[in-house]
Amino acid sequence: MIEKVHKQVVHWGRFVWLAALFSAMLAACTNGGSIGPRPAQDLITVVEAYLQKYQPGPLPRLFQTTYLYDRNGTLIAEYFPEGRRTWAPIARISPYLLQATIAAEDSSFYANPGVDPRRIVAAVVRNIESGEVTSGASTITMQLARNLFLGAEDRYNTSIDRKLLEAGVAQELTDLFSKDEILEMYLNLLNYGSLAYGPEAAAQVYFGKSAADLTLAEASLLAGLPQQPANLNPFVNFDAARARQDVVL
Repeated sequence: MIEKVHKQVVHWGRFVWLAALFSAMLAACTNGGSIGPRPAQDLITVVEAYLQKYQPGPLPRLFQTTYLYDRNGTLIAEYFPEGRRTWAPIARISPYLLQATIAAEDSSFYANPGVDPRRIVAAVVRNIESGEVTSGASTITMQLARNLFLGAEDRYNTSIDRKLLEAGVAQELTDLFSKDEILEMYLNLLNYGSLAYGPEAAAQVYFGKSAADLTLAEASLLAGLPQQPANLNPFVNFDAARARQDVVL
C-alpha cells in the first residue's frame, strides 16, 4: 500500500512539474522577451563562465586547437588530441552557413522563444503510444541545451521527460543570451566529422578555407553533416553527404 501511494505521489509530482514547465513555455511564446546587448568579449569566455555557474556536475570540455608558430610567425604544427576547433565569432561565419543551418534545423529560430510548443505537441501526439518524442521537436536552442548540459547517455534519450527538460534549459538560455550568441555557441559546438568541431575547423578540413569564405554549395554541404557526422562524412560517403545537401537546399 505504501509503495502504491509513493508511486502515485511521484506520478502527480512529475505531472505538476511538467505542466508548470509547459505553461511557462506557452507564456514565453505569448509574451515574448528581449535581452540587452552584451559587452563585447570572446563568447567562449561567456560560455565557460555560464557553465561554471549553472552546470550541475562535470563541465564539458570546450577544447580548441593549439597552434605552434616559429619566431617569424609561421605555423609549424597543430595539436588537437580531442579534435580540431577554432572558435569562430558569428561575424566570421559565412551567412550561407548561418542560413543553411537554420533552414536545416530550425526555420523559425529567430522568431521562436527557444522552444516551439506546437512542434513538441505534434511530436508527442505522433509518438504517444511509444512514449517517445522524435528529434524533429528540438529547436536550435534545445539542441544547444542538450549539447551543453546532458551527458552522452541522456543526450540520445528521446523520452518525453528528457525533451521537456531540454526545453526548460532552452528557456534559461534564451533569457540569458541573444539569438546571435545562441547560434554562435550552437555552431561552434557542433561535430562535423573528421575530428572537426565548429564551422572554422570544418571549413578548413573539408575545403581548406575559412568559415567566412564558404560558398553556398560548400555551406549547404556542411550544414547537413552534424545530423550524422560519421555516416555523412563526405570523405567516406560522398553520395550520402550530397543527398543530405539536397535536403538542406
